[in-house]
Amino acid sequence: MVYFIEKLNEVLALEVQNYRNAFILDLDSIVATFGRRNFQDDMLWQLNHGSALVASDEEHDQERLEKVESIHSLYPTQAVEYLKYAWQEVILSYRTLKQSDAIKIVIFDIDDTLWRGVAAERPAGMPGIQAGWPMGLAEAIGYLKRRGVLLAIVSKNTEETIEELWPLHYTDAELSLNDFAIRKINWRSKPENIQDVLREANLLPHNALFIDDNPLERVAVLEAFPGIRVLGSNPYLWRRILLWSSETQVPVVTQESAARTEMIRAQVHREVTRLDMPREEWLESLALEVRFIEVSGSKDPRYPRTFELLNKTNQFNTTGRRWSASEMLSTLQGGRRLFAVDAKDKHTNYGLIAVAVVDGMQITQFVMSCRVVGLDVELAAMGALLDVISPNGEQDVTALFEKTDLNLLCRDLYSRCGFEEREGVWVRSGTKSILPAHIELKFGGSKGCVAKLI
Repeated sequence: MVYFIEKLNEVLALEVQNYRNAFILDLDSIVATFGRRNFQDDMLWQLNHGSALVASDEEHDQERLEKVESIHSLYPTQAVEYLKYAWQEVILSYRTLKQSDAIKIVIFDIDDTLWRGVAAERPAGMPGIQAGWPMGLAEAIGYLKRRGVLLAIVSKNTEETIEELWPLHYTDAELSLNDFAIRKINWRSKPENIQDVLREANLLPHNALFIDDNPLERVAVLEAFPGIRVLGSNPYLWRRILLWSSETQVPVVTQESAARTEMIRAQVHREVTRLDMPREEWLESLALEVRFIEVSGSKDPRYPRTFELLNKTNQFNTTGRRWSASEMLSTLQGGRRLFAVDAKDKHTNYGLIAVAVVDGMQITQFVMSCRVVGLDVELAAMGALLDVISPNGEQDVTALFEKTDLNLLCRDLYSRCGFEEREGVWVRSGTKSILPAHIELKFGGSKGCVAKLI
């Protein structure tokens, strides 16, 4: 019977994939987690009933020769708790789909956090005991990386010491130092280092989680960054929280998500080179290429990443709007258009980094990943968009903007692109767009035409 249910669920999962806005709620996983005999009625009723275990049979069985004990005397039924857990799972799944309060980076201390004890205080060459929660944590970290969550280390030590001690605790297959996109291993304060981590990753504190066994360090970080999340008092809880919290899960793992660590590492290297030359010369040296694409619909291979970016972007988001799958499909069926922008330079391929939602001659939303902030990609994207909406530059194009607490980075976007604000709506009179000279712009798929604009 267990085999039958497993196969039935596999068929159900395949069937649900045929629907645009349908998802599976795994009730069997919920009851298995808390104890099936207290929750699920297949202990008593037919398997296909699949409801909460209750004592409703009692009233029908009072005339038997021998009195039947209540089901409550056999099992501590917990129907209310079962329904509560199921409803909580619905809410958390919805939060994952909407990417509400998503954690985009997890910052780890090392001693007594990534491994047991203080490694430098052990006799030379003696490995720590990694069996148990450290190995479980390492495995969870691997899943986070594949989901596109960035990993960072902030530790009071030296890089040389940690590189020497690391092989005593983990093989590269289990957990590698290269799995961490940003490492700040020095003797500066944790808040100072975290400030640098957030700046290099272009992230806000409320999108970060800091894990440290030292309560004083956690307090110091919370005081410096009130919106940050922290963990640290009980390592037995970390794995479950990291794997199962709605804030650390994603609706779909995209190609860009899986490659995010390498992209951020390249981004940090890019910013280092920025300090060595004038901005115009530095931008020209990047050999930056931007590709402008119209996403045809939900079957387009770029659609999952497009939808993800719309719902994950906070700082460069002109309205802050979050979309459900049904809302987005409905708006596309209603005639709105969806455009996406890919970018790459000599350091890395950034993948799909910007999205625009367009309704006729109006740009209703524009979002862009912070990993390309400062490269003028938004100017190229907006110029290409204007040329597509108004090919001859003869018609006025309008754009919507709503100020949020987080979208500071894009509040001057439309003014920089030649728009004027009129009664709460941004308007650009019909003139041909001018694009940044250091960007090579391409349209359509990989074989699209090239337009080097000056």
